[in-house]
Amino acid sequence: MKVTFSPKKSKDPNREGDIKVEYAPARRAFPRWRWYFVVLLVSSPLLFFFFRVGLGFLWASSPGVVFMEKVSVNCPRPGLVTELPVLRGQEISSGDLIAKVVEPMLEARKAPLIAERRAILAQVPQLAQEGSLKKSLALAGKVLDGERDVLRQVQWLFERGAATRAELNEARGKVVRAEGDVIRAQADLEVASATVDIPQNAVRLAQIEAELGAMEESQGELTILSPIPGVVLDLYAEEGQTVAQGAPVATLGDPDSVSVVAFVDPRYLSMIDLESPARVRFPGGTVMEADPEGRPVIAGPLPSALAEPFSEGKQTVQVYLKTDSPIPLNLMVEGLPVKIHWGFHFPWR
Repeated sequence: MKVTFSPKKSKDPNREGDIKVEYAPARRAFPRWRWYFVVLLVSSPLLFFFFRVGLGFLWASSPGVVFMEKVSVNCPRPGLVTELPVLRGQEISSGDLIAKVVEPMLEARKAPLIAERRAILAQVPQLAQEGSLKKSLALAGKVLDGERDVLRQVQWLFERGAATRAELNEARGKVVRAEGDVIRAQADLEVASATVDIPQNAVRLAQIEAELGAMEESQGELTILSPIPGVVLDLYAEEGQTVAQGAPVATLGDPDSVSVVAFVDPRYLSMIDLESPARVRFPGGTVMEADPEGRPVIAGPLPSALAEPFSEGKQTVQVYLKTDSPIPLNLMVEGLPVKIHWGFHFPWR
């Protein structure tokens, strides 16, 4: 048996009968670098975590804020604020007006004291007489001092021939009469004091007189002035508001005492050199060197405004830094957040 093979006619793969069929191109090999990119993208959070942990062992940095020494301005007496010409953030000089306060209830406070004084004087007339005699004695003393001054002037003129002996004798006579008035006033006062047999009322009357005198001195508007040149950081009162005695009216910041407070992680204290300068980075990229001001003595929780995720309420040590050059005015803002870099450290040293 003879077998023969005849090759089939070649057939166009893009045609099916008389119909043309378009095929998609064959799938190409996926580049290897794309696989590496996908692996890197998936593992990037884990790599970032290890990077931050490793950086913390080699590079010490701490959050911080700009800090000003603060001066509280308090109201020395209760009253009504009638004028408050300053604003938050305003620069003021020493002696500038901060507020004006009046005490509308002053007359109401004086009335019962005056009534009590009248009652005591009506009950014990000797006390009123004693007070009058004290005033007479004081007046007689002033007259005596004046006559003695006149006598010295007349004596000086008489020695130079500009005054007569009659004028000199007249001046001496006035001095003698004034001395007699003082002696009589002293005697009358001693007699009146001896007849007063109610020391308790006398003490109370003296207290009332002192209180009324203090009220007279403080009557009218009280002006509250700035004790230092500085910046108004905060205001606690408004015009038309009643304030209590000792209540704060404003808080001032002293620009001459601006420093930086760093909140240092306690684990860095044994790794960083607090005697070497640190680098302070301000918002906007400004970098300044600063030296620590003594050893840290205060510890406390990290402010929530500076806390990163998972670090809220973390205990830190406060380190005060003084910049080597003045902080620019646009960065001299109380509470401005900054970053303090202490440099590289090697824990295995």
